[in-house]
This record gives sequence, C-alpha cells and structure tokens, in this order.
Amino acid sequence: LDRDKILMHVSTLEDARIRLLMDALDKVLAANQDRNLEIEVVANSYGLGLLRTESPYAQQLQALKVKYNNKVSFLACGMSIENTQMREGKKVQLLPAAQRIPAAMERIFARLQDGWMYVRS
Repeated sequence: LDRDKILMHVSTLEDARIRLLMDALDKVLAANQDRNLEIEVVANSYGLGLLRTESPYAQQLQALKVKYNNKVSFLACGMSIENTQMREGKKVQLLPAAQRIPAAMERIFARLQDGWMYVRS
C-alpha cells in the first residue's frame, strides 16, 4: 500500500459519518503537511449530496482544498449524478471544488489496484 495515496469513499449523507469524515480528512492533512500526500474523496449514491451546491459542508470543503494546497480532490460519481437527476427531475449542480468522474466504483477499483489506501465513511 502507498501510504501517501488515500481514497475516502462516501456514499451517505448521515451527518455523524460526514462529520467523522471531515474531521479525519483535516487531521490526516494537518499531520502530513510535509509529505507528498494525495487524497481523493469519492462520493456516490446519497454521498453525492456532500458535493452539491446546496451541501451544508460546502464552505468546509473549499477551505480544506485551499488550506492544504490542493492535496485533496473531491470527485462525484457520474452515474449517481444521472440517477439523481432522473429521480429529482432537475440538474445536479456540483460545488466548484468538485469534479465529475464517470463512475465511483470504477475509480475505487483502479485506485485499489494502484495500491491506494481505502477508507469508507
């Protein structure tokens, strides 16, 4: 495993779990500022809400990205976006800090094959 590459997977918007994720993310980044750390937060299913414009965590996510000089990336599952748009009947708007990827599970499997550490929140 490559200890400098961490993938954090979020598939829920349960407040307690999101708070744990955000705290863990901040602590890991703060404790490893001198390392060439790379973290990806991949959101799918209901976790997609974390990266939407109406997310209650929007400011906190942007602050982490700025504070830690872009060592963290926020990735939204394209399949979940499509499913959510069909379910809600409106376009999903992502935060500026987030980027869309084709599929969360595809990304997760690829990163695991590349030796990334995996954390599920």
